[in-house]
Amino acid sequence: MLSVKNVVDLYVENVIEDKHIVDEQSKKKKVVKGSRAIKGQIETRRTLYIDIVGSIGEKAAVEITCKDVVSLIKGIIDRGAQVQAGKVLSELTAAYEYCIGLDYFSDTFANSGLLAKSSLKQTRVKLTANIPSRKNAKP
Repeated sequence: MLSVKNVVDLYVENVIEDKHIVDEQSKKKKVVKGSRAIKGQIETRRTLYIDIVGSIGEKAAVEITCKDVVSLIKGIIDRGAQVQAGKVLSELTAAYEYCIGLDYFSDTFANSGLLAKSSLKQTRVKLTANIPSRKNAKP
């Protein structure tokens, strides 16, 4: 059984973070760069572990519903962290997409992160911050 923690770990270890491997021919250590800089790698792992693994990490990944994800995201919003909620939702969705692409789920599986994004968009829940424009900035 693939847990939500397993989904997060697969995504972070194989996509986000650098991988240290040994070249079989030369026996030298080699670093394969991840998709983020070191600071981003650390922040992504921390974010996913605090907000996802800490609350639903032990549950079976196939059993997580749209309602579960919406509830998780609303909890983050309720603590006043709209931007964080948006990041968590995006990373969770990407983690599921990665595992779907590797056939960890059946063909009929629907990504609950994508479903939650759609649901939250319909309810006009704000997941980003207003960035003040320079035109409106006070001197």
